[in-house]
Order: sequence, then C-alpha cells, then structure tokens
Amino acid sequence: MSDYSEFTVGGVFGKGWEAFTSRMGVLIGTFVIWMLITFVGGIIPFVGSIFGIIIAPVLFGGIIILVTHVLDKQEAAVGDLFKGFESFGEWLGVYWLTMLIVMVPVVVAGIIAGIGIGIGAAFETDAIIAIAIGVAVLLAMAGGMVVMTIWGMSYLSLIHI
Repeated sequence: MSDYSEFTVGGVFGKGWEAFTSRMGVLIGTFVIWMLITFVGGIIPFVGSIFGIIIAPVLFGGIIILVTHVLDKQEAAVGDLFKGFESFGEWLGVYWLTMLIVMVPVVVAGIIAGIGIGIGAAFETDAIIAIAIGVAVLLAMAGGMVVMTIWGMSYLSLIHI
C-alpha cells in the first residue's frame, strides 16, 4: 500500500510522475491495447452497444487494477487489463450504480430546464429561461463532481478489499 499520509499538490504530481516513469512501457502499452479493444468492440453493429455497457466497464476496472499495482509498487503487467473479469459482477455493479447516480442530477436538470423554457415561452421572457438553464447546468456540474468522486472511490475500494 502506498503512503498517502502527506497530501500536497506537488507531492501528488511527484508521486504520479514517479509511478508513471517507473512503468511507462506497461502503462502506455496497456492503455493502447485498452483503447483498441474498446474502439473495435464499440464499432461492431449491435454488439457495440452490449460491449459498451457490459464489457468496457470491466476492462476499465482492469486499468484501475494496473494503475493501483503501479502506485503500490507491486508487479504490474499488460495482463492486469483483464483482471477486472475476476470480479466481473463487482466492477459491473459499481459502473451501473454510478450511472444511476449520474442520471439523477441530469434528469433533475432536464426537468428544471424544461419547466423554465415552458414558462419562458408562455410569458415571452428570456430571463426565466436563462435562470432555469443556469440552475440546470449548475446542478448537472455539481452532480458530475460528486459522481466522479464516488466513482473513483468505489473503483479503488474494490482493489483493496
């Protein structure tokens, strides 16, 4: 396990750069393979949709496993990309839970924007539309930041269980 007791921006970037340069070939090679698999899997008609919602999240779990191994100074290899399949259900569950959480602020923002546009059109005023869209965008941004934090912690918690 890495020592994260001292948290500074410079320290984080320093540790990140040190970890990246220590295993640069494995990290870049795995990322390129992940991109190729994801691209090819995504462009196949019909299969692409299934691939994107079932297989790609688990492959992303493999990327998280690889990066965690590098940060923890453990053995890291291109094969780590496929280790997400060892915990297939967990990785898929974290992904879908995250997607569910993402949809709540997006739906709320869409409803607020729709109401604002409807009211603005009924009363022929631009101010209400601008306010509604502004509130919707702020809600979506806030929701996105929360989700990204939860997502990151959820994925990392799977590694250290």
